[in-house]
Amino acid sequence: MTPGFWGSLSALSWGTADFLARFTGRAVGFVNALLALLVISLVFLGLWMVASGTAFVWSLTTFLLLVLAGLSFLVGYLFFYRALVWGPVTLVAPIAGSYPAMVVLIAVILGSRPSALQWTGTFLTLVGVVVVARGGGEVETGHTTTPVGRSPSRKRTTAASVAAAISFAAVISITQEVVTEVGTLQTLWVPRAVALVVLVAVLTVGWARGRPRPTIPRRWWPVLTVQAGLDTAGYLTLYLASSGPNPEIAAMASSAYYVVTVLLGRVILKERVSLPQMGGIGLVFVGVLLLSA
Repeated sequence: MTPGFWGSLSALSWGTADFLARFTGRAVGFVNALLALLVISLVFLGLWMVASGTAFVWSLTTFLLLVLAGLSFLVGYLFFYRALVWGPVTLVAPIAGSYPAMVVLIAVILGSRPSALQWTGTFLTLVGVVVVARGGGEVETGHTTTPVGRSPSRKRTTAASVAAAISFAAVISITQEVVTEVGTLQTLWVPRAVALVVLVAVLTVGWARGRPRPTIPRRWWPVLTVQAGLDTAGYLTLYLASSGPNPEIAAMASSAYYVVTVLLGRVILKERVSLPQMGGIGLVFVGVLLLSA
């Protein structure tokens, strides 16, 4: 299999999983959907680790960094799922998918000096995000049509999407520091385990104070399982590509995952995308490709 194939498969997996999150988040609640995703994905990753014979590698520094990555992961997905409940996927996906540009900005803050190509990719990505966020267009949901550009929920959807992108960038920046020491699978598993523990602890406090316990109807478990499976498959296919020749090609192909989400929103949900938004999505796409090069 070529690296381009693995990268495209990763993009298809992630893009479809994010699209399904729009439905599960609205049906069972975005917190419940994330809770189920964490449980199921940890099982999938755990099975993969057992099958591959992966051993855990520990040190105090890497453990603390992975805990911090887990907290960022939890915050990022809460904002992302919340944004998908509030607004259209054609608005949320490109903004949340701009996190590679945020990674560069974090690196600059930490003293890194990006190349001219990376600066160009960052600039195009951020301009694209602004264009997408300010773009007009209409969103059809059921029998109603809402102008996106004038929707009162657009600002909060945009803010939540930006917060998700920043949190995802923090996860990437942190895990880049430990992945060479502990390996990819452990880097994927531990932050999710931390996120699950923290989320369950917060929910437990809520239950003790009289809040209702999370309930997920049986009919949604198959969808959540598929969603978690696709999310995990996106990482694993990219992991497989990283062990072969030209892994950078796979990374570039996988960066188009949010384009899959946008296309699904456009085709299945009939979300209307204005010409400026299309241009913004294109700028984000080109910018992320440059950052992945």
